[in-house]
Amino acid sequence: RNHPLTYYLYKGTRRGFDFELLQKFADEQGLVLEVILPPTWEDMIPYLLEGKGDIIASMMTVTDERRQRIEFTLPYQQVWQVAVGHQDTLPPRTINELAGRKVLVRKGSSYDEHLRALRDSTAISFDIVYHDEVGDAEDPIQLVANDRADLTVVDNTIAQLEQQFYPDLRIGASLTESQDIAWGVRPNAPDLLSSLNEFIDRYDRSAFYNIL
Repeated sequence: RNHPLTYYLYKGTRRGFDFELLQKFADEQGLVLEVILPPTWEDMIPYLLEGKGDIIASMMTVTDERRQRIEFTLPYQQVWQVAVGHQDTLPPRTINELAGRKVLVRKGSSYDEHLRALRDSTAISFDIVYHDEVGDAEDPIQLVANDRADLTVVDNTIAQLEQQFYPDLRIGASLTESQDIAWGVRPNAPDLLSSLNEFIDRYDRSAFYNIL
């Protein structure tokens, strides 16, 4: 996805944590890295399974639901999900304070998956509103930052990054324990999975990784 933590263009140069880490892998393997941007988040896994891409490298959270469809590499980062609001509509400080709020997320995201599970397993009543990825150029967190949406949920790393660009954002309650971030590959690509795992094992927390 086109995002500062994943992949973006800056003055004609391709950048982003996932992109630059995967570019290092491609250079070592003598490969040319081609970037495919699916139109929505929900298209990510279907694009992979249809062979339109070979690796999902987009800060994807490892979930049981996704493990039933694709294989994941070793994790290369750990995150947790947090509620994010605006200084004029402060985010909840506890999970119980989600009651009565509207939470904007991408349909099919890990945030959506966790919020649905949370609502089903507790007595907390809140509304999940889905973001129109095709019709709206702004991400959920940007809509919240511009006071056009009540709340959203994102990884703590994304929240901290976006807060630098949008000082009116406020980070609220943590909604999950630590979760793994990994790359995804098709189940029928064991050699690719093995090569990626060897690369991650070698570079995770290395000087190169830490500089990125």
